[in-house]
Amino acid sequence: MRLALEKCVSSDEDTASYDISSDYDDIGQDLEETITANRCPHCNSDYLCQKDPDIVCLDCGANLGANIDNTPEWRNDKNSGEDLSRCNLTRNEMLPESSLSTCIMLGPHATRAQYDLQRTMVWSSIPHNERSLRNKINDISYICHINDIPEAIIEAGQHHYFKLIRTLESLHVTRKRGKNDAGMKAAALFTAFQDSGKPRTYKELARLFGIESRYVSEGINLFDEYVRPNNKSKCTVYSDYIEQCCRNLDLSQEICDRVIVIADKANALGILENNTPISIVAGCIHYAAVEYALPLKPMDIAISCNVSAPTINKVCNKLFGRAIDLL
Repeated sequence: MRLALEKCVSSDEDTASYDISSDYDDIGQDLEETITANRCPHCNSDYLCQKDPDIVCLDCGANLGANIDNTPEWRNDKNSGEDLSRCNLTRNEMLPESSLSTCIMLGPHATRAQYDLQRTMVWSSIPHNERSLRNKINDISYICHINDIPEAIIEAGQHHYFKLIRTLESLHVTRKRGKNDAGMKAAALFTAFQDSGKPRTYKELARLFGIESRYVSEGINLFDEYVRPNNKSKCTVYSDYIEQCCRNLDLSQEICDRVIVIADKANALGILENNTPISIVAGCIHYAAVEYALPLKPMDIAISCNVSAPTINKVCNKLFGRAIDLL
């Protein structure tokens, strides 16, 4: 300390000497923050002071540089519940216990004992209800990935399914398994597609999960009744499916635009008011294919749009009867 004061308080004649007297009061206020664990490399003194952002030796006055950060990485010591941690593990709100557990990874030459150890650890670290829910969520992810469904739709569908399951459990509603559970998964994806603005038909989702369409309808009814009683699934219109169906058939933008014009005129004339939206789209695509002499059969459209070929022919017959109005 004395050496620092001698260097800081210079004589009036020697005003060009090293002077930190202006900072002495600030350094004195930081004496309580003196660091004794380290030593100055110049004078071997252990009287170091944290003068933000630098560390200063109080004996020789040397500036020892700055610490980038001297605070802990994990700190959560308030009773208010405020999370002050800057670094933390990622946590899945659907699987709160499983997402914080660890897993033993096995190499290509793992022994039977290592496999047994891994299985035992998984069984002991993951609750039974979360293990069952994780398997169901993984089923949704697997089916979506093999059908090239976007990741955003997958995550939204998983969260919708999770909300439906937890709501039914809280209300003590008896749930069925098997195809009924698959129907709820498909209904969750149906809602996710609707929320994204690119809906899919329930028949298409039923085909993805390998079930009858009635199970998907039952799942949608459960979702509308318990999860969104005041915001039920909106009714779809023909314009929701035109782009997707044309893309599935690899049709050009010109053909797609013509299908939109045909569908809009048919809707304005009330020609197809008794047909479903997807049937209207399939029929308009076949009508446009005939106009442009495309080698596109009704059966090809039926497979792509999941509509029967006789239904497509019936829609086309209505359109051909008003061909002049559709020009």
